[in-house]
Amino acid sequence: ALGSGFAVTAAWPSALDSLIVDDCGDPLTAGTASVSFTNGDPPLTLKALGQGRWSGTWQPKNGVANIVLTLNAETVVAPLIKGTAQIGGSAANNTTTPVIFSGGVVSGASLARDTPQAPGGYVAILGRALTAAPANPQTLPLPPELSGTQVILGGKRLALESVAEGRITAVLPYDLTPNSTLQLVIRRANTLSMPESVVVAAAQPAVFTMDGSGRGAAVVTAKRGDAEFEVSAEEPATAGDELTILCSGLGPVTPEVAAGAAGPEDPLATVINPVTAMLAGTEVPVAFAGLAPGKAGVYWVKLVVPEGLPAGDGELVLSSSGASSPAVTVAVK
Repeated sequence: ALGSGFAVTAAWPSALDSLIVDDCGDPLTAGTASVSFTNGDPPLTLKALGQGRWSGTWQPKNGVANIVLTLNAETVVAPLIKGTAQIGGSAANNTTTPVIFSGGVVSGASLARDTPQAPGGYVAILGRALTAAPANPQTLPLPPELSGTQVILGGKRLALESVAEGRITAVLPYDLTPNSTLQLVIRRANTLSMPESVVVAAAQPAVFTMDGSGRGAAVVTAKRGDAEFEVSAEEPATAGDELTILCSGLGPVTPEVAAGAAGPEDPLATVINPVTAMLAGTEVPVAFAGLAPGKAGVYWVKLVVPEGLPAGDGELVLSSSGASSPAVTVAVK
């Protein structure tokens, strides 16, 4: 019913209504029907309304000049038959309604997609038209609103570090329930985004990297005697160095800390779920894992470089509660 040559606006809902019959004119009453989109939006499953009518609501996330919608229908009982139909049209970008990209809630450290998020995690929310004006106040505790933009997850407002047209960085609450799926929405002034599902796990480690890509050299400082330095190819770590790894996603801590507040210095807030570390193929005991004092949503993992590691870029992986971080590197000599 949307019709060939349709014109819709991104972030606004559009009804997709279809009448599906077989070659004999008999309506499809038991089966499956879904619509796929060439603009990158995820497929939409239609619901049966009876008498061959199948319906759904499409809220375009990506505006493009030419979109093809393909309806795929299939029976589930004999005779097993399939059918397709297509229509084309366009979707104009919306400059005032926020749009969260599909799978656009990611770790702010690793940027890894299709992974759960952890309580207290530092997250990046990717999308379009997320705020009217960029803001990055760099004050603690982090506020729940910047430039008229709020982010709500499971009914709780997130602490915001920065907002921009295409990206928001925020810190998740520490009291989120693991093994749950929550809906995240962005409120920009009086407009709301479509919800984006966020899976919550007990922990999902991720290590900050030098270039912010989540890959390559990790952000690591070393202490050697009284000297402290940032580990790099020019100044690699050696056996006996005390390393401090900056990471996120290690879950709840004790004593409790409010999301967006600075990690305390005395006493330090330590993680509840144990953390293990693999460096250059060797499991290294973790001396401390907890919040970095004076920072929000950032954790420290401390360890001592053991003897016998091979020289070069050693692969580093942190694990907790059955989840592991994407591999990064630490220069070792």
